[in-house]
Amino acid sequence: MSFTVAAVVGAGVGLVKLFGASKRKKEAKDAQKKAKASMDAKKKEYAALDTSNLNKDMVNMKEDLTINQKGMELQSQKAAQSRSNTMNTLNAAAGGSGVAALAQQMANSGSLDAAKSGNLIGDQEAANQKLAVNEASKIQDAKILGEEKSRDKKESKTKNLLNLAAGETAAAGAAKDQASKDQMSAIGGIASSVLGGV
Repeated sequence: MSFTVAAVVGAGVGLVKLFGASKRKKEAKDAQKKAKASMDAKKKEYAALDTSNLNKDMVNMKEDLTINQKGMELQSQKAAQSRSNTMNTLNAAAGGSGVAALAQQMANSGSLDAAKSGNLIGDQEAANQKLAVNEASKIQDAKILGEEKSRDKKESKTKNLLNLAAGETAAAGAAKDQASKDQMSAIGGIASSVLGGV
């Protein structure tokens, strides 16, 4: 009879262990569902992170620079007015005979002033072109660097997502294995108690 009592007690203890293991397994499954839902939300949030190239739409602000023609026009107007005033003064003083030679000299001076103005305009245009080319080069470098950073972020993001999925899979497998071991242990305890009591 003592074997029967021991078997009943052992089976009872085994049933309590089985009940406890089943309860822990259910709680673990519920916790795992919550963790998975949270992980899925975080994965979506992580996957939605913006890794776009911030420099892709850069614009060359120096490509449309213009030259300052007002200064050149003012200089040309002053020179023309000065030549006109000189012609009027000399015409009154010297008469028509010396004016022709003076007019030729003044025309030559006007041509020289125009050439100087042209050179100054050319220098400004060359400087503007150099600035535009330099700026275009900087923009191209920034776009390439931005694209490299964007690709690096995408690669890092993908690796992190893969690591998260692998960790989630491992955790789910470990929880399942542990619950199965606990149930088998409880069933084994019940069987030993029942068979030992018979």
